[in-house]
Amino acid sequence: MRRLMIKREKCKLFAIWADYWCVLNFDTDNFPPLCTKGIDCQDCDEYCEQISSNKEQLFIESSDEIGNRKLIEPIRAVRIKNGKTVEIEIDDQEHEMFILFEAGRIVSNKITIPAGCSDVSYSIKTTGGIVKSLNITVG
Repeated sequence: MRRLMIKREKCKLFAIWADYWCVLNFDTDNFPPLCTKGIDCQDCDEYCEQISSNKEQLFIESSDEIGNRKLIEPIRAVRIKNGKTVEIEIDDQEHEMFILFEAGRIVSNKITIPAGCSDVSYSIKTTGGIVKSLNITVG
């Protein structure tokens, strides 16, 4: 096993309070489409799927017309707070990673972590001003 270290550079934008998620080996094509009824689907009157989180886990869940929620798929992800570094244990295989900003579902560039036995580290930088122009880069 080896270590993947990810440092979230401290930012002073509004994103300072929001959590970012380091997502491993997940295809962004599997994300459900954004709900047309509202940001968080709480007022939907039909079936929909959304990305949800609790303090330690990210997942895709469904909600039906009467508000019943069901876990569809867990997403291997680790929460990263502003200015903090996380350490994730990974095997020696190749992995794909990106950073997800939960408010607005902004996704960073994808990084391929090469196969090998050496530890790897990356840094997350946030630029921009408002959600639509926010840019998250992993390098």
